Amino acid sequence: MQRMLLALLMLQGAAQPAHPPIQSARIVALLEGARIAVINSAEGTTLAERSLGDTTVWKSGHSLGISPAGNQVFVALTSRSQKETAIIRFDLTDYTVHQIAVVADQFEYPWLVVGQRTGRLYLTSDWGFRVATVDPKKPSEVVRYASGRDTIGYGPAMWFDISANEDRMYASYHGNGLRGNGGLDWIDIRGDSLSICSESRLQSEKRGTSCSNPHGRMIPYRDGFVATTGGRLHVYNAKGETIAKHVTGLGDDRNHGMEFALDTVAAVAYPIGSCRRPNQGGVTRVDLKNPLDSTSSYRELAATVCGERVVVSLDRTTLAIASGTGITLMGAESGNVGRKLTTSARVVDLAFVRD
Repeated sequence: MQRMLLALLMLQGAAQPAHPPIQSARIVALLEGARIAVINSAEGTTLAERSLGDTTVWKSGHSLGISPAGNQVFVALTSRSQKETAIIRFDLTDYTVHQIAVVADQFEYPWLVVGQRTGRLYLTSDWGFRVATVDPKKPSEVVRYASGRDTIGYGPAMWFDISANEDRMYASYHGNGLRGNGGLDWIDIRGDSLSICSESRLQSEKRGTSCSNPHGRMIPYRDGFVATTGGRLHVYNAKGETIAKHVTGLGDDRNHGMEFALDTVAAVAYPIGSCRRPNQGGVTRVDLKNPLDSTSSYRELAATVCGERVVVSLDRTTLAIASGTGITLMGAESGNVGRKLTTSARVVDLAFVRD
């Protein structure tokens, strides 16, 4: 009887896959040249590729946003000659492209994020600081906000995001060497104007031109955000105060690491080294639950893999790492490198989407 029970348990264990299948095998990739591709990552096949329209300006600041229902993708296309930014909707049900709105302004609005609470679109200019918001259900009603903040001295806004309840936006600047090395502002919409951090904070802490001093991507987290400093990962509270610092294991503090993905459920970050810098590749897994000034938070996943963009799958089991015209799939826990996908042009941004 005991042997039969043991055999049954062994059969049940054998029936379980070694790695559970991901909930979505589809990846949407925004490509240089204003194209968008949908890829079946499980099979390595391209399901669709479409042109999003004409654009006279194309830069790495462009981003794609996913609707709360997961069935639509939104992209901003800038045109300096036309002095406008077109908002494009790409439907994932039939792979059709639609222009739904235009932001008429001499400034370009390449960054776009979708508020996951309301579905509203938030766009920001790369220079100066201007915000446009659009409700996809009423696309003709474009609301614009402007601030008096002069950002030209410390570089363009290269990363933009919004908190889960959509009450605060974050803009991170790369820096251009004139006044410093970038930084980060958090921005609240109050009535018909923008409130950027606190001028008293800027003056009292002498932070220069931005409210905090990260250098690279930032992602909202709990009541604050996580950001890279060009080397370490810092966790900030709602006041912009550093509450934890984490070594990434990707080299010293001058490795210029600016990219990471975040699993907010598990409180785990995945920083990645850039392929553009010699000997600075690698992917690690950083546990954000460890305390302040932690040097034992990280675990190496891969020493030689590099990339310019990394995202986590919907079921949190897989990383997709983009570099040039390639996308590498990797186990988020094991670091095992899986299928390598190829695109027709350089990947600017990407995301896992529901099947």
